[in-house]
Parts: sequence; C-alpha cells; structure tokens
Amino acid sequence: MRLIYFDSEQNVFHARTLSLVKFIALPVSLLLLLAVISASAQFVVKRYQEAAELRALEQENSYLRTSLAQLDARARRIDAQLNTLKKKSDVLRMFASLPAFDEDTWNAGMGGGEYPDTQPLAGSDIVDDVLRDQEHFDALQQRISFLYADLLETEKRLSDDSNLRLHTPSILPVKNGRITSGFGKRKDPFTQEEKMHNGIDIIAREGTDVLAPADGVVVLVRNKYAPNESLGKVVVLRHGKNLLTRYGHLQKILVKQGQKVKRHQVIASVGNSGRSTGPHLHYEVIRKKRFQNPLWYVLNPD
Repeated sequence: MRLIYFDSEQNVFHARTLSLVKFIALPVSLLLLLAVISASAQFVVKRYQEAAELRALEQENSYLRTSLAQLDARARRIDAQLNTLKKKSDVLRMFASLPAFDEDTWNAGMGGGEYPDTQPLAGSDIVDDVLRDQEHFDALQQRISFLYADLLETEKRLSDDSNLRLHTPSILPVKNGRITSGFGKRKDPFTQEEKMHNGIDIIAREGTDVLAPADGVVVLVRNKYAPNESLGKVVVLRHGKNLLTRYGHLQKILVKQGQKVKRHQVIASVGNSGRSTGPHLHYEVIRKKRFQNPLWYVLNPD
C-alpha cells in the first residue's frame, strides 16, 4: 500500500509504501491499547466500589456489634433484677408457708448465662451472637412467666389466710436501729473464735422500744439470769405452731408469760444485759426448731 503525505517544512510531497501487515497492525494496536485502558479503568472502578462496600459492611458490623453489646448489658441488668425479685418472692413464699421456688425450674433454659469480662462480641460471628441473645431473652421471658405465676399463687395464699399474715414476722423489732452483725458465722467479740451467730444484732440507744414483729403469745420471760447466760434478759414469742422469735440483752421487759401481743406492740426496751459489748438487741427467728435469717422475715428492712 502506497502512502503519500505532505512535508510542510520542505514544501514537498513524499511517498511511502506500507505493507499490508503494517497497515492492519496499526489500528489493531490502537484497539488493543484502548481495550487495555478500558479494562484497567473498569478494574480500578470495581476495586473502588468493592472497597466502598467493604467499608460500609465494616461500619454496619461495628454498629451491629455495638447494638449486640448493648443488648448483652441489658440482658444482664434484667437478669439481676429478676434474681432480686425472686429473692423477694422467696420471702413472700415463706410468709405464705409455701415451699421455696424450684431452682431447677428457675434455671431451666438459661444455658450458662455467663459473660466474659472482655468485649463480649470481639472476634465472634454476629449470627451466632444474635442467636445466643435470642435464646437468652427467651429464657428471661420464661423466668418472668414463672415469677408471675409464683406471685399469683403467693398472693392468693396470703389473701385467703389473714391469720397467717398476722402471725408471720414482717418488720424489724427496733425502729431506726442499725444492724451491726448479721446472721451466720462470725468471730466472737469476746474470744475471737469463729462461731455461728444465730440471729442479728441491732444497735440502738438503751431504753429504745422493742416491738413485736407479728401477733403472738409470750412463751418465755427471763428477768433473772446467771453470769454465763449470754443473752441476759430474754423474751420469747410464739407466732404459730412452728415459729418463734427471741429477743436478748433487754433492759426492761414489759410483757408477761402467756400474754397475747399484736404486731408493733412494745414488748421490752433495748439494753446491755448479759454478755454484751454495748446497748443492742439480739433478735432471732426460729422455724421448726431451726434458726432462720431474721432478714428473710422483714418485708422492708430499710
């Protein structure tokens, strides 16, 4: 193929012969170059889009993980509140002379329910975390249903038996007193040996009123005591066939044996008699000949 072109500098025409191969190769090369440029541009655009989608997914995952962590924290709070309500329910069941709530039923379906101290979702699969939270909230809902049914049963029992309510201790026997020693093992203040403390000690000014926590009958009054009688002056009330309350270290006893008393009635005054380090009331609850934590029989300990 003959190619003629004009040289403007020399003001003459030139002729050049091109082979067919060169004539075809030139446009083909141009087309290939354009194809490479187009493919490169598409690759760059695709990678940019993928990077943008990845950033969006990472942001979405971060949001989901934060939301799931908040749900975990919420589940822990609800669980703690339900356990507190269960303890209150156990006290009410005791007031109603009902057996304690079945622990196996209460724990059914909780599946461990423990949470790590570190980030609960770090490095975990989000789907698994969602399923775990769903199971946990289902179990919490089940606990709520159990507790609701339990409270209805207790309410009915207490409503049907007014005599039971009247004769079950429900208040602290000293108003505005401060509990200085709880129920359970402790060091004896005189010997420093570990011993069982069968009641609670409530500190108050000497002469402060001691109240009956429920209706009952005085079954023991002890004004005189031997030096080794640790509780000093003592009163014992019977509130029912299997329930007694005992009061020690009294200053003055205001009731007599065989006397009937009502809840809130003053039965004695706080003293320092017997083996005592200062004015306070030692208060015990005895049910079926076994010592109970008196705080279990206080609806509003504060």
